[in-house]
Amino acid sequence: MLVTLLLGSTACSSGNAKESTDPEKTADSTRETCEVLLGAAGVKWVKRSSVRETGLAETSDLKSAKDQYYEDARAWDSQSNKVPVFTGSEVCRVVVKEQKPHKNYLSFRYGASIFPFDYPFGKKTGIYDAKSVISVNSDVKFVIWKDRGSPDRYSVYVKCGVPGAPAGQETGVPIEGSMTDTLTGETTAENHLKYLLHSARVVAQTFDCQNKPTVPEELPAGI
Repeated sequence: MLVTLLLGSTACSSGNAKESTDPEKTADSTRETCEVLLGAAGVKWVKRSSVRETGLAETSDLKSAKDQYYEDARAWDSQSNKVPVFTGSEVCRVVVKEQKPHKNYLSFRYGASIFPFDYPFGKKTGIYDAKSVISVNSDVKFVIWKDRGSPDRYSVYVKCGVPGAPAGQETGVPIEGSMTDTLTGETTAENHLKYLLHSARVVAQTFDCQNKPTVPEELPAGI
């Protein structure tokens, strides 16, 4: 299923689209999720930056992402040395409507982070060319991942306490949100981080974090 961004029409697509017994309801839910994550300004940015008509591929919803995050957070073991296996949920994917396969897309993914909030992200590894870490406040930080041969990937980490989880979970298993963009042609970080921050604010509210993290509406000065 493919949903035209901001419009009520739908078009069939092949590939990995999910089947639905109620296409209109699914289309509405998919569109509403992407619109709330991007915000009105973000929707305008995507449409303005995209040369060809865009649509929305069907993805998971925020309720499912929240349920999975709660499950992962409650299963966290602060004494374990094993790296946890969390995959997160793709909650919005904007694609080029008539392109098959969809090589150009803007995607948001949210779930439990495999890294604790205080992980030394700036440390060099052999996997990435470089990493940039931007602290927003004591509850929120950005990481820009420079994958070799691929566009930058943008991540946001938010401390989010879950009812019934072990003590310290909000730092041990924060929310991780990520944005991957091969759609807009935007090469600077500012707009990517701006709309990723907006989506993180929405998700933190939707996930009902016990610690009430402060996710600001605006980026810190200097980005």
